[in-house]
Amino acid sequence: MPITIIVKDGKPRGETRTSLDRKLYDAGWGSTFAKEGDADKCAFVERKLKAQLGADESQVPASVINRIGEKR
Repeated sequence: MPITIIVKDGKPRGETRTSLDRKLYDAGWGSTFAKEGDADKCAFVERKLKAQLGADESQVPASVINRIGEKR
């Protein structure tokens, strides 16, 4: 019996802001994000860019991260 694996919103494979931030944090330089939740918001935008545009490398600006969760 075959198994079907569904991958939804795959992570980008290239250099992204969250991967760069993780490298800097692991090296002891701290985070580039102002708040803890901003890294999760940025990863969300990167996954959406990957899904919609096929972008494996992206640098999400802070203005986009700050707009997530705002009511219009």
